Amino acid sequence: MTYIILCILSMVVTCWAHGHDHHGHDHHHETFCDMFSLNDTTCFNYPDECTGTPDAPCEITMRMSALEDDVFTFRLQGTFERDVTSGWVSVGFSSDRTMGSDEVIMCTRSESGTVEVIHRYNEGHTNLPKGETITGLRKIEESFNENLFSCAFTIPAGIRAANTFDLNSPLYLFFGTGPISSTGDPTRHWRNPYISNERINLSKTDMFHSVNVSMSVDHDHDHDHDHDHDHDHDHDHDHNRAARLMGDFVYIIGLALLLQRLFLRT
Repeated sequence: MTYIILCILSMVVTCWAHGHDHHGHDHHHETFCDMFSLNDTTCFNYPDECTGTPDAPCEITMRMSALEDDVFTFRLQGTFERDVTSGWVSVGFSSDRTMGSDEVIMCTRSESGTVEVIHRYNEGHTNLPKGETITGLRKIEESFNENLFSCAFTIPAGIRAANTFDLNSPLYLFFGTGPISSTGDPTRHWRNPYISNERINLSKTDMFHSVNVSMSVDHDHDHDHDHDHDHDHDHDHDHNRAARLMGDFVYIIGLALLLQRLFLRT
């Protein structure tokens, strides 16, 4: 009877640990980009396994589709910090993975709820307003629900500006979110930007691009925040591992008691 109880206890502990780990690390469900692969030509979501639902929210997403006449539609969505109603979400275009000499299209939301789509650029690690506007850059949608900010805009594929970039050419993509100052100006991002691991040719609309990214390491901004996030992740992993080891230990003890009972009977 003791052995049976210990086996049941072992199964309960092991299953709980597996289920808890599975809930936090299931990589086989449909992600945010999986749901739009038939409608869009380029998509990005972070974290990789997020779905955009309350159970698996995304920190930032980008969807792009190509329209006629060499016009692209971008749909950006970013999660603001808790209880924050103003901020920005952006996509940047660059010839390399280093911040500097990058074109940026940014959606901003002020405290009053005014939403704008603006053209900016990165000079070194500083984001600055662009002197000229882009003909054809037009906001088409916006929404804000709790701390989730969404914005959509159209932009011509071929763009010529002071820092020239052409969406018909392969480019690295930058994604970020951040706050708005009291004067309405975008300020430093909440977390380091996410940068595509390879150049993306957005003009190749005959295939679906799922953008893989890694976090920029050019800045030490939010280093402590990222460290705390990694620490929490490691803590959860260690907790689950300890639970599984406990289940194995209980099982071994039960098996040892059974063998002892059988040995004494003989």
